[in-house]
Amino acid sequence: MADQLAGAQSGRAHGAAGMDDGQPAVHAAVVRQDISRGEVAGTNMTSANVNELTILLIESYKRATGRTLLEPEPPPGKEAEALFEAPFAVLSHGTEPDPILQYGNRTALKLWEMDWEAFTSMPSRLTAEQAERGERERLLNDARTKGYSDGYRGVRISSSGRRFEIIDAVIWNVTDENGAYRGQAAMIPRWRYLD
Repeated sequence: MADQLAGAQSGRAHGAAGMDDGQPAVHAAVVRQDISRGEVAGTNMTSANVNELTILLIESYKRATGRTLLEPEPPPGKEAEALFEAPFAVLSHGTEPDPILQYGNRTALKLWEMDWEAFTSMPSRLTAEQAERGERERLLNDARTKGYSDGYRGVRISSSGRRFEIIDAVIWNVTDENGAYRGQAAMIPRWRYLD
C-alpha cells in the first residue's frame, strides 16, 4: 500500500504526490485555456456555462458550510480558472435519476485519470467501486438531508482501476440563491493511493 498523501487543506497546496502528468492533465490544460476563449473543447459547454456552474459551486458551498471554498477568494471573473486549478479535487453531479457528473477540476480529472468529456458523461456512482457504493449513497443522502457532510473517508477507483482513499471529503448540496436544488458536489482535500 502506498503511503502517499496528496491534496490541500483550506485551499493551500500541500503538494500533489502521486499525480501523473498523463493525458488527462494535457486535456485539462486545454479545457482551462478554452474557458477563457468562450468554449470547452469536446463539450457543449461554453465559458458562460462553466462560469455559472463554478460560481454556483462556490456560493452553494459557502451557503451549506459557512466556509469559503477558495482561499484567497479569486477576483470577479477569475472564479472558473481558480477552481479548475485548485490543488484539491472538486466534482459535481446534476439531478438526473442516475446523476451524471457535470464538473471536475484538474485535480479530479487527474485522480480519476479521465479527460473532461469522459468525466462529465459518467454517472457519478461509477466514481466508487461497487462495494463502496452503498456507503457513498448513505453519505449523499445524509448531505441531502443536512445540507452538507464532512470528514468522509472512502475508497474510489480511477478509470484505469487505480484505487485511492479520499480523506476528509466534504459533500454538499448545490443550491441556487433561491434554495432550488441543483445537485451535489464534493471537495476532496486529501487522498492516498492504495496500490
